[in-house]
Amino acid sequence: MKFRTELNPDKSDFLLDLSGFYFFIGSCFSENIGLKLKRLGLDVAINPFGTIYNPQSIAVIFSWVFSNEKPKSNRIIKREGVYFHLDVAQDFFGESEADLMLKIDSEIIRLKSKVNQKPTYTFVTLGTAVIYNYTKDGEIVANCHKLPAIEFERDFLNLEQINKALRNISNLIFNPNKLIVTLSPVRHTKETLVGNSLSKSLLRVGIESILKKEGGPGYFPAFEIFIDDLRDYRFANEDLVHPNIMAVNYIWDKFKEAYFSKASIEILSAIEKTVLLYEHKLDKTKWYAANPDIIITHYHKLFNQVKLLPDWVWYKTNWLEEIRDRISI
Repeated sequence: MKFRTELNPDKSDFLLDLSGFYFFIGSCFSENIGLKLKRLGLDVAINPFGTIYNPQSIAVIFSWVFSNEKPKSNRIIKREGVYFHLDVAQDFFGESEADLMLKIDSEIIRLKSKVNQKPTYTFVTLGTAVIYNYTKDGEIVANCHKLPAIEFERDFLNLEQINKALRNISNLIFNPNKLIVTLSPVRHTKETLVGNSLSKSLLRVGIESILKKEGGPGYFPAFEIFIDDLRDYRFANEDLVHPNIMAVNYIWDKFKEAYFSKASIEILSAIEKTVLLYEHKLDKTKWYAANPDIIITHYHKLFNQVKLLPDWVWYKTNWLEEIRDRISI
């Protein structure tokens, strides 16, 4: 007798190249899976302009990175002596308008360079269809930057707006098959549970509209895995909203099976073992400090394992240099 409905995503029509560039933008899935891949040495950018939740604001970022659109300087606001941009999150701020624009432009240049040099896999995780319009220009903001609530009007994106934003995102990717869209399972309870259900429904219907396009993006069912497969608060953090580490690891395993070849999964597993060995800092305890031979043996083993890592692992050279410094190899 079965007591749960397990969801096993189909194997993707295209598999991911471990040496490529992985661009994650959006909430929850982008953060969690992006960090998993970065820890394993892949070339990853995770929300380079801060966490952005609605598809319209994500489409703006894509227009900067994948085309020649420029950030609008008239979208800069000043709060408590610090400058922010309404199209990015609070992670980006400056001491002046020029300082802020320089930071944004520098990040755009860095991302463009990555995209032009490597196969790029882009992951878009939509969080909400709730948007806030800035009353001074009537445009949607990515973040309200703690400005007075009276300066914004809350609304929902309609299906036409969501479809347009997603089409713009899909069309900007050089190869649409390198775009994977997901829906965040995190419930935006501040919008009320009823409002959250409406929001997620709108986004899911919008996503489906671009999946029907021949050769279009893929869809990974992170939302359905968390909500319908796991379907239990024991897989949530204490806030009862965000997935906990068990849920993240479960979704990660499903993701690997869907988007990596068997050979790639074996490589990732080998890298994981080396990472765990590296993270085991023996010389931080008094017992190991009194047994230097054990420390030397440990780091010789680690050095040999790190040497075997693929060259695309971004921290390989730094780790080798660090280990040499520790034990004078």
